[in-house]
Amino acid sequence: GINATQIERLLQAINPQAVELHVFVPYAGPYTMALQERGAIVHLLNLPRFLSISFFWAERKLLNPVAIIADIFLLLAYAFAIRCAVRRHKIALLHTNSIIAHFAGGVAARLTGRPCIWHMQDIIDPHHKFRRWLFRQSAALLAERIVTISPPVSQQFGPHLQNRITLLPYGLNIERFRTTADTHGPLRSFAGDRLLIGL
Repeated sequence: GINATQIERLLQAINPQAVELHVFVPYAGPYTMALQERGAIVHLLNLPRFLSISFFWAERKLLNPVAIIADIFLLLAYAFAIRCAVRRHKIALLHTNSIIAHFAGGVAARLTGRPCIWHMQDIIDPHHKFRRWLFRQSAALLAERIVTISPPVSQQFGPHLQNRITLLPYGLNIERFRTTADTHGPLRSFAGDRLLIGL
């Protein structure tokens, strides 16, 4: 995914003699070994997965208050686990690159007095005004700096946080996705001669 690609590029860019990189992951997977082979110190948090906060009833999508409460406590558990590791290993800076990581890492950073950089790739649905408001307030409280991948991602934070934002477009080498005429024929009617990419 994009997050894995960004971490891989970060590993390639940093000087291992000058920077010790710790990566926090919720559970073991195929990417954890690849991270370790590249020199990263991987911390497995080994906590339960988050619950879905919605369910369907009579063809209506409803919020699940029990799941919301459980997820809040689980988020705090992640934050405290990260906080302990930050203090133990004397980590100086936290970098997060997913919605849940922004909250868990941001809280851990506040608890330890470390700066936290949010690498933001998502757009919060503008129709959910409360979610967007809550996310802005959280960013104001938890993020020292915010790196975004596009102007629309930057704009959702509102004018009062623009001075914390650095726009760094996600570079994509489209040559990797070039295919033969036979393999992309079914997309021609939709995309024409443009390269169609889904993220």
